[in-house]
Amino acid sequence: MGSKGKDRKKKSTQSARQAAQRRAVQQRTAERRVRDLRSRLLPAGDASAAAGRVMDAFADRDRVSCAYDAEAIVSSMASRMAQAGFAGDRLRDACLDICDALAASGAPLAVGILRAFAVAGPDSAVRDHARTLADAAGRTGPAWAAELGQAIPGKCWVTTDPFRESAVLLCEFSYPARGNRHAVIARIDPLWHDAVSSLAAPFLEEAGSLNAGSAMGLARRLGADLREVPPAEAAGLLRAGLDALAQHGPAPWAERDSEDYRTTLGLAVLADQRARELAAAAEGAGQATQAPSGTTAGRWPPGERERLVAEFYRSPEGRALTGVVARFLPRDLVAFCADYLGRDPLRPGPLLFRRLLRDVLPMRLVLPARLAGDAAPVIRAWAAWTAGRASLPRRLRRRLLSELDGELREFPALLAAASRKPHNRYFQDLPDDVISDDTRCQQALQRRHLAVPLHHDRAEDTGTPDAAEPPGRATITGLWLAGRGIPRDEQASYQAVVEELWAGEPPQVTGQALRMAADGMSRDAILDKLAQDR
Repeated sequence: MGSKGKDRKKKSTQSARQAAQRRAVQQRTAERRVRDLRSRLLPAGDASAAAGRVMDAFADRDRVSCAYDAEAIVSSMASRMAQAGFAGDRLRDACLDICDALAASGAPLAVGILRAFAVAGPDSAVRDHARTLADAAGRTGPAWAAELGQAIPGKCWVTTDPFRESAVLLCEFSYPARGNRHAVIARIDPLWHDAVSSLAAPFLEEAGSLNAGSAMGLARRLGADLREVPPAEAAGLLRAGLDALAQHGPAPWAERDSEDYRTTLGLAVLADQRARELAAAAEGAGQATQAPSGTTAGRWPPGERERLVAEFYRSPEGRALTGVVARFLPRDLVAFCADYLGRDPLRPGPLLFRRLLRDVLPMRLVLPARLAGDAAPVIRAWAAWTAGRASLPRRLRRRLLSELDGELREFPALLAAASRKPHNRYFQDLPDDVISDDTRCQQALQRRHLAVPLHHDRAEDTGTPDAAEPPGRATITGLWLAGRGIPRDEQASYQAVVEELWAGEPPQVTGQALRMAADGMSRDAILDKLAQDR
């Protein structure tokens, strides 16, 4: 027995010595890494200053008293950096620099902050690096660090309006100590690629979980339907919404200067972390995350779009239409829904048409202001037909068409105002037969853009002359020629080429210019060649 006791004591001593040696090696490795560090993105002083500001925030017990606070601070910091211009690899590298500066500081809070980065960092590279540095530090973090990354999903609810044009996802979370109960509330915008448009993360004062009664009350206030969803579906909705926001950015109608938008950006990283926790809970329950498959545009290939438009033209609503706008607008409406908005064209609603009429068509549709009155009957016929095609209940159809009529009364004024925008001036005088033919219209715009570049493609000192008027074209072209140093006695040839391209006459000049553009020649080279050939 004595011999066995000595053996156990010897093995225990060896194990302790080996553990100490491993910690010493890890510490030396970390110190050497910090000593030899070449800053990835931030200068060393900037990284240290940023680390200092982070430690000041974490030292304020009114701001950081629990794991939730720590995760939210890291999320907000990463999001503010993204707003300041750090995105993708630049955001990752800046966060890695800050983590290295934290590790080098030796401050008591540094380990806890690194643990927070290991949970709520903006990407896996930052999280893994922060975890490595925290492990190598060999120090104990603050008490709240023990619950970092331990949020437990509770119930999840989705509310949607009757037209499925807005959705709100509400997910409850808590920590193992059953404190700091909170929710992540994500507003999903089905009219903008199903992207997250708003985020909030309120604390829940109630001792129990969200119940059907309180959730129903929220749904009623939103005028929406309600259903409870499993973590797998909630994870898929939240993850897809955050990915869509990152890919497409905020919707064109979003108020980027609003407090709500800034809050949403500040919570994006925390919401991403909560999506991972929902997915982990689903996986633990044997459920696969239910993420939407593919894109709306992918679900509407060219052949399906043509079949849909042909079906509309055969319908009573389509057969009643006449005029030039009816020849092309239904096809454009399908494209704007599927490609630009990421919305299924067969899911009509009043908000969809409001966005189309206020935010999309005036700025993106090639439609001269003179034809605004012809557009209204086409849009109303399309709305009525898609409402029937989607089997909307009669009361919803009446509501849709009633609200649409109000929007259509304002549309001519909106289109007239948009027609004065510089980029819309290029097509105001195109004849009806060109406007209604996609190929000819695109060729006409291409040759006019060759003749006079769009405002944002010109030299900065050209001002805003009207490209649609001969004096404006002459001014823009003269400034461009002067900037290139073209002699005055040669400029008349260039001015003549510009007018020929704008007018499309003679067609030989236009054809030659478009062929050279298709071959990859620059505008300068094309106009040089055309001017020399005169």
